Amino acid sequence: MFENSPIIRWEMWLCNRFNAEHLIRWLNDRTGKKKWIHMWLASCTINAIDLMSDFSNWAFGLILEKTQRSMKKSFSIITLMAGMLVFSCQQKAEVAETTTYEVVGEVETVPGNYGNILQGEEISSTAEMISQVESSGEFSGKIAGEIKEVCTKKGCWFSMDLPNGETMRVTFKDYGFFLPTNSQGFPIVMEGVATLTETDVETLRHYAEDQGKSKEEVQAITEPERKISFEATGVKIKAKA
Repeated sequence: MFENSPIIRWEMWLCNRFNAEHLIRWLNDRTGKKKWIHMWLASCTINAIDLMSDFSNWAFGLILEKTQRSMKKSFSIITLMAGMLVFSCQQKAEVAETTTYEVVGEVETVPGNYGNILQGEEISSTAEMISQVESSGEFSGKIAGEIKEVCTKKGCWFSMDLPNGETMRVTFKDYGFFLPTNSQGFPIVMEGVATLTETDVETLRHYAEDQGKSKEEVQAITEPERKISFEATGVKIKAKA
């Protein structure tokens, strides 16, 4: 009776599908009329096991897929960061400051570095420089000012005004570099040593000739001059405001 019922046939089919003959055989040996109940329970158990197996496979596949996506994303981020780092290094190399030690004469673009490139940001005022030179005889460091006059022949010196009303002449160590001859009026930062020196008549006349003064003006110089002078190792000319 029970064996021929549709439920039993359906459950038997499920049991065969899940390869559960051994479970059915075990139930046949140990049950009576309620055999279909045990077969139904066995089928449910097998289905549950199969579902758990399918779920495990699905969960494992999902975790694996997410892990692969995460690894791909991490790899993409690392690749992007590496590319940005390389690009940044290239940019830094491209914008690295340059300088010149050659005679440049007149130039279209005056601002730039001449001589040694300045290091650090600390700049002393010209008043501090004057005070230190007067007290100790020497100042070493960086100051800023404006180019008042410049040698029109090679750009081998320039002059700038000081707050005490005097003019300071700036030369370049060992004539190692020169400024553009058309740099008059540009702001400038320089590094070097300032001292209180006496300039003889011959040198003063040479400077006057470099300035393009007349023969009479040159001959009118008859006495040495004692002023603060500055010997620069490097300068940076800035753009006009």
